Amino acid sequence: NNAITNGGGVFNVSSGSVVTITNGSLVQGNSAGNTGGGLYSGVAGSSVLISASTIAANSVITNGGGLYITNSSLVTLTNGTLVQENSAGNSGGGLYTLSGGRATIDASSVLSNSAVGSHGGGIYSGGTGGIALANGSV
Repeated sequence: NNAITNGGGVFNVSSGSVVTITNGSLVQGNSAGNTGGGLYSGVAGSSVLISASTIAANSVITNGGGLYITNSSLVTLTNGTLVQENSAGNSGGGLYTLSGGRATIDASSVLSNSAVGSHGGGIYSGGTGGIALANGSV
């Protein structure tokens, strides 16, 4: 899949929306011209739960090869979720947070991602919001 701007695989921008990706699901091989090659979540009140699934081999021109989380959106990676081999032309190869976007990584891994142009091959976190990591690896 390919998006000209944001969210090559999944695009979540409705307040109150909940996206659930579970049970061995795969978000793979997607691309976006701007941000969020695999998944883009970008509005307050929206959330994404990814459990026991894989976000892999996605790419983006600028930021957030695997996942891009912004505008107070919440994303939880849990139960062995793997974010791997994603790439960003600028920052946050695996995962990128900005402007209050928050990610919780619990018993999951962010591995072998790349940010070609700038910062955070695995994870980039800017502005408010941020990353919480428990029982996982980067």
